[in-house]
Amino acid sequence: MNKIFDKTFLENNGITTKKNTPFIPLLIFATSAVSFGIAFGMSEENGAKMPTLMIAFILAVIGIIKIFAGGKKLIYNPTGEEITKRELFFELRMKESVIGMVEKGDIAALEAKEIKNDNLPVKVELYSTASHSIVICRAYHFIPYTYEPLTENKVFKK
Repeated sequence: MNKIFDKTFLENNGITTKKNTPFIPLLIFATSAVSFGIAFGMSEENGAKMPTLMIAFILAVIGIIKIFAGGKKLIYNPTGEEITKRELFFELRMKESVIGMVEKGDIAALEAKEIKNDNLPVKVELYSTASHSIVICRAYHFIPYTYEPLTENKVFKK
């Protein structure tokens, strides 16, 4: 998520990045440790020892990768709220009105007119806190194989 915004943009708007808590990867890694313990407790004649070791090894690798490759979330410092991303889609005939709503920061109108179909050519990326204390939005137009920006990132704070 934070690849879209550069460090200066985040600092100027009171936003910091925070690493996600790796609860699930730690759980996977702990499961692999238990599986290793069970496998090493089995006798050499047990046919399930090798498959158990393989499962434990695979779980350990997945856990380690997920711990170090965990995602980051954006936090709005003045309120301490997490910023989440939504994508709103619109028909091509609404392009100019969507640009106008983004420029004015009329988020309520954008949400009211959105169409629940992600195959439409006009997209608005909307980053906001739950209380809408900060809203960052940008409009895009689909040009084959990619979305090209129609507006700059617009920031609206309460």
